[in-house]
Amino acid sequence: MSSLITPTKGKKLSIPHFPTSYQALIFRLWEMVSADKIAEVIETSVENVNNAAVKLGLKEQKNLDMWMTRGYISIIKQVWNLLPYEQILKLLDWDEERLSYILKEDDYLGEKLGEKCDCEKVLYRELTPEEDNRTNKIRHVMQNIVTPLSDGKDSVPFDFFSEKYSSLYSCADRKVIIDSSWGILCHTNSLLIDGYIERFKRFAKKYGIIFSENATKYIEFDVCLNSVDEEYHEIYVNEEGIQIKAARDIGILRGICYLESLAEGAHGFFFDEKTYKRKTKIKTRFIYSFCGLYGDVLDKDTHISFPDELLEKYSRYGINGVWIQGVLYSLAPYPFNEKLSQGWEKRIENLKKLTERTEKYGIKVYMYINEPRSLPLSFFDENPHLKGSTLNPGVACLCSSHETVHDYLRSAIRSVCKNVLLLGGFINITQTENRVLCHSNGRQTEPQAMCPVCGKKKASEVISKIVKTMADAVSSVNPDIKFFYYAWSLANTIGLEEEVETISNLPENTIILQVSETGIPFNIGGFDDDVLDYSISIVGPGNSAKKLWKAAKKKGLETAAKIQMNNSWECSTAPFIPVYDNVVKHIENLLSEGVDHIMLSWTLGGYLSDNIKIASGYFFEDEMQSKDIYDTVLRETYGEYSETVKKAVKCFCNGFTEYPFNWKHIYFGPSNAGSANLLYPEKSGMKATMTCYPYDDIETWRGVPARFHVSEAEKLYSVEVLKEQYMKLYTEWEKGLQLIKDMPLCEFKDMAQYCYTLFKASYNQISFYIERNSSNDAQKLREIVKDEMKLAISAYEIMLRNSAVGYEAANHYYVTRSMLAEKIVECEYLLKEYYL
Repeated sequence: MSSLITPTKGKKLSIPHFPTSYQALIFRLWEMVSADKIAEVIETSVENVNNAAVKLGLKEQKNLDMWMTRGYISIIKQVWNLLPYEQILKLLDWDEERLSYILKEDDYLGEKLGEKCDCEKVLYRELTPEEDNRTNKIRHVMQNIVTPLSDGKDSVPFDFFSEKYSSLYSCADRKVIIDSSWGILCHTNSLLIDGYIERFKRFAKKYGIIFSENATKYIEFDVCLNSVDEEYHEIYVNEEGIQIKAARDIGILRGICYLESLAEGAHGFFFDEKTYKRKTKIKTRFIYSFCGLYGDVLDKDTHISFPDELLEKYSRYGINGVWIQGVLYSLAPYPFNEKLSQGWEKRIENLKKLTERTEKYGIKVYMYINEPRSLPLSFFDENPHLKGSTLNPGVACLCSSHETVHDYLRSAIRSVCKNVLLLGGFINITQTENRVLCHSNGRQTEPQAMCPVCGKKKASEVISKIVKTMADAVSSVNPDIKFFYYAWSLANTIGLEEEVETISNLPENTIILQVSETGIPFNIGGFDDDVLDYSISIVGPGNSAKKLWKAAKKKGLETAAKIQMNNSWECSTAPFIPVYDNVVKHIENLLSEGVDHIMLSWTLGGYLSDNIKIASGYFFEDEMQSKDIYDTVLRETYGEYSETVKKAVKCFCNGFTEYPFNWKHIYFGPSNAGSANLLYPEKSGMKATMTCYPYDDIETWRGVPARFHVSEAEKLYSVEVLKEQYMKLYTEWEKGLQLIKDMPLCEFKDMAQYCYTLFKASYNQISFYIERNSSNDAQKLREIVKDEMKLAISAYEIMLRNSAVGYEAANHYYVTRSMLAEKIVECEYLLKEYYL
């Protein structure tokens, strides 16, 4: 299988806490894959599989239907170094071509999975007496520790949007109470507004309100205001009625959404007597769908990635855009390899339908593109004139300066724009792991790899011309379609000054997008470095982003900030990190910089949380209301507990400043998996992988400096400093948890506790491997293992309550309930077999 990652000959990954490999397979897949399919893979009867599951203490299977569509990455991750390829393909019902595509295009999944062990075929067999005895011990752990954690009301995987927690806010003092004696009046003839009102009626019905045809009090809608701000709206709330007035149809929707958000916060149609006059402060507020597929979103029903329930909630929080990945050869005819374009008409039709559906919620779809994609070296044997830089093994770029390449990009962009009239825009990135341009890797260290044409030109010239080609193609079809030029790390690779020069050559319809935190200098644990990629622990914007935005404004271009409002790779398996002070500070800083647009998340961070709710208070400026947005949101969310929450958040923010930030540590360290990462009493020999498997690779966890002039050999943190930083973090976090210990159960409390498990587990695992690699003191290791079990139990309980925990769109569930259950089983095994 030469097209797949070649397994390392003789390499094995030991799983000593399971008597047999097939039991490990059943345990890991039981919540995701039917017994029938497991039986087919391990070549036995369904009865044998069911009996084996009972012996392991596993409960009856349920809720399996969505895993193969929405959780296939979770399935692959569970078996990557357990099954050989032939059994993985059988498990998924895929062919090799399909798996190769997913590993390459589904957000670099192959890179995230890393090395493939030389796995033997896993087959069912009868247990030996000794294996049977060990299996009984696993069943004992499951029946006496894991199963009792469930109260029988467990959340369903992928059910992200149902109500999970009771409100802590009392609205008894609100004067305006709407009931079914009220009616609806619309003074504007508009099909769009009619649709908005129907949606509003459905929302009201959830609270038992059916608007009357013979009412004496009304909620009235009227497009009658004069404003250049198309989203501007005014809301008048009193006991005699409610009026929503706007400058455009979309303003009516924004008014409806705000009224809905007030009702949602009050858990009923209870309102204060107030007047709201709200104008737009941030023009575009776009986000990645919390449950969005990445590689093939347009090949499947788009309701999977964009359920109406999620779109409705996004619009209620003032979000007016969502983004998806797009590959141009899959969306328009591809002259260089027609086979790659097969099915483009269907994808375009799905994209068109998606934009029509999101339009009903006042949401535009933005397409993230990384073009033109590189091609295999064999293509250039017959097309040597198109060959650009050879930056990655086996492939080369299409020459970024060749007019044929520009013609293709121009044609493809126009085709998409003409076929999808409601498209919101494109987000074009020129520097990623794909390295699509001849200067994508900046100044080449190996001149022979550089394109003979582009190598003679400045990077700014090559990049600006190809960006201009795409931006001009957009504006030639529809000037309302936005074009974002996403600089990402180009400032680090081609130099900040040359990036400024690139911006000076871009057309006027280009919006300059940059990661807000890029380049912020910091000193943590005695080490100086700069932020590469985004962070919530270090609040932006940084000087790099500021300089690029300044250059953009000098050129007359609009600016956009790419940020993380909910979470980041610092601890991405938490749907949100409750560090509200950082959220407020960041968005206020961006408004001070005059940023026009905000990209609210990468593939992680799309959860509907209090972080987003707080941020949304800054999307519009309300001239009639208190400027203390943060305190208002806290009061309306937590009621009498708002001050307690505020104090706890301050502790969390203080602790988070100690996070050992480093671009490599956040991707490869243990703080994403937390207690789900297994412990290895013997060295595994495995290298940590990006956001997927930390293993026991403590050397990689130390990080690599972001400053490119520093040798990669100069690791950023010593293991002792890494350990100390996590101790400072979790100790401060514990102070916040102590403040809220008597607070009723709520999502804030759960997320605070879950984040704690990530940080404390990181400390534990660093401590474990320091001790394992030195004195190997059994008593010290035993204490760490016992605490790891407690943390896994805590995380498991939270995951049972909240199905969003452990999920991230581009990784699916990369912490699952079965992983935490396995960690509990493993800890018990280590305590009984290793550290007596």
